[in-house]
Amino acid sequence: MSDLEHKHGIVWGAVGALFCCLGTGAAEVQWSPLPFEQLKPTQEMPAILTLESGRPVRTSDDWKRRRAEMTAMLEYYQYGHMPPAPDEVKVVVDRRRRHASDLGHEEWVTLSIDSQHQLKMRAVVYVPDQDGPYPVVIREEGTLGRTQQVSLFLEKGYMFIEYARHDLDPDRKGVKGLAQLAYPEHDWETLSVWAWGGMRVVDYLQSRNDVDLDRIAITGHSRGGKMALLAGALDERFALVAPMGSGAGGAGCYRWLGPGAESLAMNDKPHWYHSRIRDFAEKEEYLPFDQHFLKALVAPRALICIESVDDAFANPEGTQITSVLAKQVYRFLEADQRRNGLHYRNGPHESSTEDWQTLLAFAEWNFFGRPPENPERYWDTPFPQASSNNPAASQVDTATVTESKDPIKISMALIAEPNNSADRNYFGQGQYGNVADPFRIGTRQITNQEYCEFLNAVASYDPHSLFDERMQTDDRGGISRSGGPGEYRYAVKPEMQQQPVVFVSWFDAARFCNWLHNALASSAKTVAVTESGAYELSHAGKGKRQTGARVFLPSENEWYKAVYYSPGHATYQLFEGNDNRWRVQKHSADWVSPWGIQESMDHVWEWTDTPVSALFRGLRSGAWFQGNNRQAAGRFYSNPEWSLGHIGFRIAAPE
Repeated sequence: MSDLEHKHGIVWGAVGALFCCLGTGAAEVQWSPLPFEQLKPTQEMPAILTLESGRPVRTSDDWKRRRAEMTAMLEYYQYGHMPPAPDEVKVVVDRRRRHASDLGHEEWVTLSIDSQHQLKMRAVVYVPDQDGPYPVVIREEGTLGRTQQVSLFLEKGYMFIEYARHDLDPDRKGVKGLAQLAYPEHDWETLSVWAWGGMRVVDYLQSRNDVDLDRIAITGHSRGGKMALLAGALDERFALVAPMGSGAGGAGCYRWLGPGAESLAMNDKPHWYHSRIRDFAEKEEYLPFDQHFLKALVAPRALICIESVDDAFANPEGTQITSVLAKQVYRFLEADQRRNGLHYRNGPHESSTEDWQTLLAFAEWNFFGRPPENPERYWDTPFPQASSNNPAASQVDTATVTESKDPIKISMALIAEPNNSADRNYFGQGQYGNVADPFRIGTRQITNQEYCEFLNAVASYDPHSLFDERMQTDDRGGISRSGGPGEYRYAVKPEMQQQPVVFVSWFDAARFCNWLHNALASSAKTVAVTESGAYELSHAGKGKRQTGARVFLPSENEWYKAVYYSPGHATYQLFEGNDNRWRVQKHSADWVSPWGIQESMDHVWEWTDTPVSALFRGLRSGAWFQGNNRQAAGRFYSNPEWSLGHIGFRIAAPE
């Protein structure tokens, strides 16, 4: 087991919450789900190589059974069940023309699927001028002819195909597509329909004599990436699967969410999935699976997840975790580890030319054994493992606490008008902002200078990893460390004193609050200042704000009121949006709230002390972020163990 697998709490025990009955055949599995209320929560990632009976997977027949079990879970809870392959797929060539690159020609075709229903689906087949048989790359497309990088594949002798996803399902909430109407006995939803359409393209390719049927890849971006991973997991005719920026329901992870990542609760496209998956919104610990199951179903075939480290909504951190966990199946099946790929770049949520070049190089490597110039770039792990923040440590730091009421100077704003009403429930994301009592909150986020003083006070040994090495090595970090254990000293990097501290976990922020709480509350000369006070952290658990806390992290309601509520008007600030309803802020980062709160518009998320299920803590930021987060009031959350370069915090206190 790798360090990353261990750090993320992956214990390869049985899920234990579901019952399955194995048939006599190797893959004949009758799996019966339990009602939601009988599912058992687990914060660990469910086991891939353990049968539902609790027995480990040891043989190829065991793996066939386990594969069938995982498929049944994913279909029942998340994607719905597709109809079987149709009896026929016929084709009509509507027109032919040269491709603009002059490297091949285009065949615009219409597929007729199923002799009874005769579903029509359009496609464009780009054929290179070289002799076949051709390896093939298939993608779904909303509008045919839009892939600008086709020439990359034609030049290398690949056939490239776009198929019109909307011909089978229009991607509209509450609207059934032609495919669903043709097969009403199946409970499939949009992603399954599109994946089924991709499989029908392979049916068509089997009728051609210029195709290398052993070298067929499927890809897509965003919603198309979700589709591609699903199709590749369920149809073993795809030799290579390449989801791009697919996020939730694709290559991402439900139990591990980076800041700004789409969650089940934030999904505004419910028609993509079966309705059962919504039962797990903010209850992700009850899921009997996670998305590493989908990746495991691709093994031992080639899989590469193509991501951007900046694409927060697609949860690039979670994608790394699911890819790492899928490695165990590739090892078990004795597959070449190059078949499980992971590539990251910088940039927005889009399918860039770099992404297509990455896919092509990976295909060349896996289809033809032509290694790329930099093979290490096809297994990127840019995100370090989450810190365990284990309170049990062999060396406990202590610090001297004086009777000073101001261990550090932090500007605080008084937030009055108690018992105010909550804001409206925008887009079904909940109502926030109502607070029963007056409180104070930091006008700015905690800075590198303030956190450095904390480290020098309590972290000479640093058993809880309050200092993250990236504070020193990453350009976003603002603190350096010198010396050895017991003599650690900390200093702020030049020109970073007043910048918000980042690379802090929720536990780090809670320990900072404990330090301030104890400095304000105690006259003892020496105390262990980080493990209790505002939050009790000396026992297992996530930490609950204690009665009488003198310094604490703001709750989501407290943060929301401090940033959006207009005193004297009993209203909440409305900012620019297409319909003047979105709670968004596209103003400059120096905007100040009516209460005098600054830095809420920075692209730094802030920890709150509001739990979200048993797995997460709420995050807030008033800035405009890409993806479907059209409203800053939307609820995002992340795992409290994670310390990342775009998470910081501010503190609050009683009146």
